[in-house]
Amino acid sequence: MEIYSIAIDKWLNGRKRLKYDELPKRLQTHKNVLAFLDRYKVVDPTGHSHTVVAHIAKDGHYYIYPDKKQVRSISVREAARIQSFPDDYYFEGGRTAAFKQIGKRSSTPYGGCFSKTINQLLIENKNIQSEVADPNPEYLIKSIAEQGYSLESSLADLMDNSVSANANIIEVLIKMEQEPFTLFIADNGNGMDEEALKASMQFPSNSPEKERNVSDLGRFGLGMKTASFSQTRSFTVLSRKKDRLILVEELGM
Repeated sequence: MEIYSIAIDKWLNGRKRLKYDELPKRLQTHKNVLAFLDRYKVVDPTGHSHTVVAHIAKDGHYYIYPDKKQVRSISVREAARIQSFPDDYYFEGGRTAAFKQIGKRSSTPYGGCFSKTINQLLIENKNIQSEVADPNPEYLIKSIAEQGYSLESSLADLMDNSVSANANIIEVLIKMEQEPFTLFIADNGNGMDEEALKASMQFPSNSPEKERNVSDLGRFGLGMKTASFSQTRSFTVLSRKKDRLILVEELGM
């Protein structure tokens, strides 16, 4: 906090950035004092902010809040505003996962300008060749797996699906006799038919604009896949509606 305070003082009283080698020796705890001298940076409150990157999920040294009364790094919502997320945007996962999502996305206004430019080029030059770029399934799953979910957060997200299906009994069973251990979540919810089960395994499984039940915490149709792949590389879903056969779908690498 003392380093943050020094950085804020230098910025607010002269718009100067703190260099690491300018700190008192007692505060220089890093062995490397020759590189990354600007590792502590205050967000400009009156001008343009520097871009928020995914490293903010590890520490906020590069995004210090510009106020001596609040010696801290910026919050998730403040970082989201810098990257032009609307205030009602919901981030899947916890604080670390939210920061990663913010840092890995380009600003919406920038994306809009970029898209308009590309569109104009396509209109002016109709001879431009294009092709469909399908996502790599393996890379997609690995990227989803690195969203920062803890086991507790993953279980909570999966059990939310049970709640959304009107379950009033949810059991979490763990078989630890062998490694890797096996985890099984069971509930007495409504179940899914074949079409709904296949849709639930897609990325995403529904539109964020779709009207939802007030008890449903999900929004983007990614929760089950994100929560599962944060803990494993394959998972199986078994579902049955009343008086019907059990349906099975498996997803993984």
